[in-house]
Amino acid sequence: MSNQWAFYQAKSGKQNLAELAAVLVAEDRRARHVEEIALSALHI
Repeated sequence: MSNQWAFYQAKSGKQNLAELAAVLVAEDRRARHVEEIALSALHI
């Protein structure tokens, strides 16, 4: 059970960092980052 929880926490943290990066990235590159986040969310 603890391995599953650690995996969930790692994925959640990675998703949060990706979303923050999309906010902080330059406007001209933001759409690409948002698209990558959406695709990676499907693999969670």
